[in-house]
Amino acid sequence: MTTATHRIRVSDLRHRTDDAIRAAERAVTSGPAMYCAQWRGEQYPELHPDERQERALDALDALTAAVATVQAARDALEAELVDAGVIAGPPERPTEDYPDAAWKRLEEEGHWSTPPARLARLVVSDRAADVADTARGMVPTEGRPRGALVGAARLVVQEAEELLTSAVIAEHLAGMPWAEIDEELSGGAAARQPAEAHYAAAVASWRNGVLTPYHYSPNTTFGAALLPEAALRPRSTARRLDKWVVEHRSPRDRRGQGDAPVSAALTAPVDGLTASSWLIDISGSIISLPWGRGVGPEGRCLQERKGAAMKALVAARPADIRLAEQFAEARARLAELRGDQTDTECHPSLDTGPTPAGLTDDKD
Repeated sequence: MTTATHRIRVSDLRHRTDDAIRAAERAVTSGPAMYCAQWRGEQYPELHPDERQERALDALDALTAAVATVQAARDALEAELVDAGVIAGPPERPTEDYPDAAWKRLEEEGHWSTPPARLARLVVSDRAADVADTARGMVPTEGRPRGALVGAARLVVQEAEELLTSAVIAEHLAGMPWAEIDEELSGGAAARQPAEAHYAAAVASWRNGVLTPYHYSPNTTFGAALLPEAALRPRSTARRLDKWVVEHRSPRDRRGQGDAPVSAALTAPVDGLTASSWLIDISGSIISLPWGRGVGPEGRCLQERKGAAMKALVAARPADIRLAEQFAEARARLAELRGDQTDTECHPSLDTGPTPAGLTDDKD
């Protein structure tokens, strides 16, 4: 028999869901599109460039707020469906917290401060070197037992398939449309299966790895890597590949690569557009966490990336006071998740460098 208390709870859950959905609809349909149109000059093209940049930041803020309201609507509906028995409760977190050594290693290796698209490109470089090394071992004609050539060739093909998958992921993250990837893969012929469908699982696996680079089961010391080693240790990998390229350089190679042909691009400053896109991707990733925002190692991973992306954006726009204030809030939140007493002393990567104009305490 349905009790009055149960009916009240059901009604309350429905009202919460309806209110949250209406709020999400307003947030998604109102501000972001208008601000984006003004930033691009589609509305009010007479706006000064500084005003247009301000509209761009307004669009970013509006999208961030929209993500939060959509997440709230999702949580409200999920609570209603759980109460009705339609679905089970939220799943347990997929990973235990990382040990301090893992957090420190990711920090020191520059994993957080490297945009995911650059990490993906580094994986391509690493796997290309593997293919080259394996194939090079087949060149000598002596000292091979029966069947060794077939086994080595099979390994080359396997590594080449992994290289191709990594290349597709890297191109996709760099902004290449799936239609163009299809054309490159098929050589202009009709593809049996669209690349987006064929590589969907690989792209999803990469994105999951970006959300949580490791998986730690309860009562275990070693975590399972959810990203290739090159993406987890970008600085070490880039230095190793720099040496690899220099050692294998031939007169036919392109000139002007210098002694850092891999690490130079990896450590180059992140421009404002890339940093903005990075932030938007991070905001969208929050929705994929069914257990809520900012919870456990997953929440900290997102906050680590958000802090790095905002730092890059502040560096690209040093005079933007509002952006600097938002970065300060992100730093404080990250310091809280890390359990730091002072964020920049324990983690120099969060240091903004020169203080943006207008944020000094000097009254003169």
